[in-house]
Amino acid sequence: MTRRPKRCFDTLLRVRKRKEDMQARLLAELRREADMAERQREELMRARRRALHEAGRRASGTFDAGEARRYYQYERHLAERTVAKDAELHALRDRSEVERASLEAAMKERRMVERLIERREALWRRDLDRAEQKLLDETGSTRAARSVTDDAAHGWRENT
Repeated sequence: MTRRPKRCFDTLLRVRKRKEDMQARLLAELRREADMAERQREELMRARRRALHEAGRRASGTFDAGEARRYYQYERHLAERTVAKDAELHALRDRSEVERASLEAAMKERRMVERLIERREALWRRDLDRAEQKLLDETGSTRAARSVTDDAAHGWRENT
């Protein structure tokens, strides 16, 4: 009877799964950061529009140059922060793509180890089935031989 194959790939499979989990967590974290950066950028753009609207409203009535200048400076400050946030967002998306590719590679490695384990298990089962069939064939042949021998011996005794 064939022995069950050793589970020598279990550790490797655990390592691959752990690596895949770490990559997935990192990717999820990057995506959360990108979503947060996107929301912050949108908020900066809304604040910029509000500042421009307020500057225009204040300039349409009695004109105070110092106050209008402060609103426009604030608007430029918001525009610079928006550009910086855009750059951060693009960097996060680029890192996210790199990590996604890394996650896909980790998933492929894990699947490769799983398939290797499945193949070894299938080979073991096939060998086990063959051994069982061989045993059944031998048992059937032995019984048939005994039956023929018993019939022959029994028939010989009746004739004498």
